Amino acid sequence: MVDPVTTLFSGTSFIASLGAEADVAQSFPLPGHTIGGYSFASATSDLSLALTTNGSQRPGLLRVTWEDDGSQPYDGLGALELTIGPWSSRFVQSFGNSFVSQPLTAELGQPFTFDLNARMMATAAGFDARSGGFAKASVTLQFYEADGTTLATIVESNPPAMVPEPKLLGLLVIVFICFFVKHTRTRVGQPHSAIAPSSL
Repeated sequence: MVDPVTTLFSGTSFIASLGAEADVAQSFPLPGHTIGGYSFASATSDLSLALTTNGSQRPGLLRVTWEDDGSQPYDGLGALELTIGPWSSRFVQSFGNSFVSQPLTAELGQPFTFDLNARMMATAAGFDARSGGFAKASVTLQFYEADGTTLATIVESNPPAMVPEPKLLGLLVIVFICFFVKHTRTRVGQPHSAIAPSSL
């Protein structure tokens, strides 16, 4: 199961959150056996965005706020991973953390990638009967000018342009061609009325 991925641009801050949960029950024993079989479940949630701060390239600072929650399955493994451009990364397998980073040196006005993912894998075998776990994370970014107090505006870098779907675009072209051909044929095949010379 995957939690909804949420993102929020509030001008001078960006917030993202996601989560993944996996739960599995061991299969029933085969006839003549007392131990159940092997069962497996996994879930993955990923968010990848291109972000930037408004303005020209200039030195600045980045502050990261991180919160996570989760539990490891009895058998299996879960993890959270965060990468913010070349400035910050984090890999978590022990859940229940919360921190606000010290200001990190960053380059404002430069596009960067933001990647956040949650992975959970649970297995049930032997005498497990059942196994499950979950992992959730929330990240807040704030960029500051070099003075350390003035906040910079965070936006999505080059948001995708709204263009017609290829199928719809092709359909519109076909409709236009059909209309043009029909209109042309109508004009060519239309009888011309001649004005008879008046008799003197």
